[in-house]
Amino acid sequence: MFKINIKKLLLLLCCSIGLLSLGVVLHAQEALAAAYGPTPQVTITQPNVSNAAVGGHAGTKVQIVGIGFAPIPTTVQLFTTTNADPAHCQPGDPNLTVFTPSPTVMINGPTWNVNTTWPDNAAVPGNVYYVCALSLTNQVLSSNTFTAAQPVTVNVSPTSVAQGAMVTVTGMNWLPPQQLNVSITSGDNGPAIVSSVVNSDAAGNFTTSLAIPGNARPMAYSVRVYALNENTPAMTKVLSNALTVMLAPTPTPTAAPTPTPLPTTPVATATPPGGTGTSTGGIMANTFLLFGLAGLGILLVIVGIILFVMYSRKS
Repeated sequence: MFKINIKKLLLLLCCSIGLLSLGVVLHAQEALAAAYGPTPQVTITQPNVSNAAVGGHAGTKVQIVGIGFAPIPTTVQLFTTTNADPAHCQPGDPNLTVFTPSPTVMINGPTWNVNTTWPDNAAVPGNVYYVCALSLTNQVLSSNTFTAAQPVTVNVSPTSVAQGAMVTVTGMNWLPPQQLNVSITSGDNGPAIVSSVVNSDAAGNFTTSLAIPGNARPMAYSVRVYALNENTPAMTKVLSNALTVMLAPTPTPTAAPTPTPLPTTPVATATPPGGTGTSTGGIMANTFLLFGLAGLGILLVIVGIILFVMYSRKS
């Protein structure tokens, strides 16, 4: 009888110590959880982006931040979902898709963050995604979302220009806003004949003007645009043979005006006395001829008078 009571007492003592230990552990966990924040949270952010809207394409750089998680070493598994109901952020929920390439996070404190890229299995254009973080003690749906942007576009105008002319390149859906390289290239992956760096705006749009070099070879060129911070397939666009460069027109030469000659005043030339031998001889000959004729005329008059007088006497 005495032995049976001892056994019961030992069993009761063990149960009491076990319950006391369990209570101490639970109380310690509650105290630690209270010290590290009662409400765990998960937030999606983007490096180098100041706007509040988080979005982009597959491969866009993101940072996932968690706070208020239990400080004991544990593992957090990351998923994406389009379901906004936190009740569906549970292990085994069919709406969850594994977040690749960083599905698992090892944490040693109440705050953790993961620098990664947005997975291509959660990038349907127009869809809004949440991040679901699951640990042994927490199931937390992100407080904000990631919006998958429409595919990027590029346009060049005009599509045919002469050497030395200007072209305008525009684009849409280049999210998140960041620096872009815009180039006119010889072939899709050839060297650039001209390039420019431009920033996309908060809506993902951009526009820039490029001057075609005056010595550019006349041929078809491609237009290439890519994000400097995220050189990914989703943030790279090439328009093959989108721009034709032609020879610059040859300028028509302008004829120089012929100067009008100024009027000149004739200058009288004095004839030297005596002249030349030839002209003097001619003048002398003419003079003798005139005097000869005059003499002959006078002689004929005299003869005529004489004959008249003679005929008059006979009568």
